[in-house]
Parts: sequence; structure tokens; C-alpha cells
Amino acid sequence: MKNKVNISIDGKPFTLVGTESEEYIESVADYVNEKIAFIHESDKNSFLTRDLAVILTCVNLADELFKEREKLKGIDPEENAALKDTVSELEEEIDDLLNYNRKLTEEFEEERDALEREKEDFTEDEEDYTDLKKLSEMDEKLEKLLEMAKNMELRLRELKTAENSRSINTGRRYRAKDYGNKE
Repeated sequence: MKNKVNISIDGKPFTLVGTESEEYIESVADYVNEKIAFIHESDKNSFLTRDLAVILTCVNLADELFKEREKLKGIDPEENAALKDTVSELEEEIDDLLNYNRKLTEEFEEERDALEREKEDFTEDEEDYTDLKKLSEMDEKLEKLLEMAKNMELRLRELKTAENSRSINTGRRYRAKDYGNKE
């Protein structure tokens, strides 16, 4: 896919078309503008025309390119192959680490889910414990009420027994009086 990018080189607008990204094309234009600005700054007497500054910039950029190519030529093929092998090994290691990271993330999520389930179970157990505690408290109150009921029942029996005794004693008195009056 081709990208159309509007740029400015040394103040002049251009539209460039290329397969590279817009950001890449803009960064190349920025680099060229920096090189042109360097030429303008180095010409303290302002003898250079705009066109001459652009030509000198092109020569400097071509010089940079040639020097970089020479550096690449100077790389030993065996060293280059070793570097490629190292890069391949590092890429494999990165892939292994990414897979390990995914695995750890999955395990972490499973553990987190298990902890959430345990937390829910604990909450339910805690609610059960609270219910058991309430039942225990109610059981204690019930025991006290039963004890009170037994005491009341005993007291009631005592009162009934006392009342019956009084009735019997009262009945005997009347009889004794009745017998005493007849004599």
C-alpha cells in the first residue's frame, strides 16, 4: 500500500509517495532538514544559496551512505553468520519467555479464580459459623428458659402442695370446731 505524505524540505512543500509508513517518511524528511540546517549554520558568511546548501547536503548524505556501506563490507561473513545465529537464538529465547509468561499468566489467573472460590466458600462457612453461633446462643437461652420453667413448675407444685395442706388443715380446724361446738 502506498502512502502519500506532505512534507517540507528546507521550507519548500513536497508530496512524497512511498510504501513506508507516514512516520518513517516524516522522520527521513526531518533528518534531511537537520542536515540542511547544519550546512546553513556552518556558512557564517551566508555565501551559500539555498540550492547550493541542498546540493552540499546531498553530497554529505551520499558520503554517510558510502561510509556505512564500507562498514558493512568490512564485516566478516563468519562473524555476520554468528551474529545471525545469536539473533536467532535470542528470538527463540524471547519466544520461550513469552510462552512461559503466558503460562504463568494462565496459572496466576487459575490460582486467582481458585482463591475467589475459596473466599466465597469461606464467606459461606463464616455465615454458617455465625448461624451456628446464633443457634448456640439460642440453645443457651432455651436451656435457661427450661431451667426457669422447671423451677416454676417445682414452685407451682410446692404452692399447690402448700395450698392442699392448708385446705386440709383448714378443713380439720373447721371439723374440730364443729365437733367442739356439738359437745
